[in-house]
Amino acid sequence: MTDVLLPIQRQCGSCQVCCQEIEIPILQKPAFTRCQFQGTDRGCTIYGQHPKPCQVYRCGWLNGYGPEELRPDLSHLLIEVSQIESPDRQPLCTLLQVMPTKKLEFDDIVRRIEPLVSAGCAAIIVDEYNQQLAPVCAKGDEQLVVDTLGAFFNGDTPMTFADGEQVYLP
Repeated sequence: MTDVLLPIQRQCGSCQVCCQEIEIPILQKPAFTRCQFQGTDRGCTIYGQHPKPCQVYRCGWLNGYGPEELRPDLSHLLIEVSQIESPDRQPLCTLLQVMPTKKLEFDDIVRRIEPLVSAGCAAIIVDEYNQQLAPVCAKGDEQLVVDTLGAFFNGDTPMTFADGEQVYLP
């Protein structure tokens, strides 16, 4: 594990990306829309009384995944982290769901998450702006990603490696 995956104590600071990107059903707030309680310069206007989903949400950056530049308001990428396990509960991989918060070039997204992918994380880019769902992994991890994310694949979906190379898998 490299320093891009070390547990780091971080604070949200002025970042408010999750207030716009995540769904909060109790507030009837859909994903990818600004929260009605999001202040323009001071964060949540109901902070302290905000609902449980808001209180417990932690993006990947806040949990220590990635360098400082991957903070969502700086990188324009909101990353959620899942630990994927086998049916017998053995760890298989760390999966990153990467959601651009503005229109970015695909190669730029891959470049930004490359340290995490090279450190052993697999990623699925969920790009609402370009209507694209794309798996990304380090070379050698293709089969693991296909096995883990098989439902996302068809013959038209390329696997992108951390270095930007793309291949089509059966």
